[in-house]
Amino acid sequence: MRSNHSRNICVKRRRQEGHWKGDLIIGALTQSAIAPLVERSTRFGVLVALPDGLRAPQVAQVLAQALGSLAAPLSRSLTWDQGFEMYQHSHVSEATGTTSLTSHRPWQPGTNNNSAKLLRQYPK
Repeated sequence: MRSNHSRNICVKRRRQEGHWKGDLIIGALTQSAIAPLVERSTRFGVLVALPDGLRAPQVAQVLAQALGSLAAPLSRSLTWDQGFEMYQHSHVSEATGTTSLTSHRPWQPGTNNNSAKLLRQYPK
């Protein structure tokens, strides 16, 4: 994955649509998981269910389906933390034409992290 520091200035300033930030929320006792995706400029959010588990092949397949259902200009890039679940990020990129980026500072607050924090308040 490329670093998110290599983004264009219009992406950094949230002036171009189609750049997503993703995260992983694992439920109690790792019995469930969802991937919240937030589009950076519009702040539009999508919750992607991970019913088949949170291993890299399953996550890649579900993310490819979610991003593949969007028009090409609306799925330009996906930034993800450096988690094991994105080991097969290249499959998502190949299937959707989306550029995979990694966040080197996942602890910094952002729209997706704030959304995930709110979602964690609700039980399974």
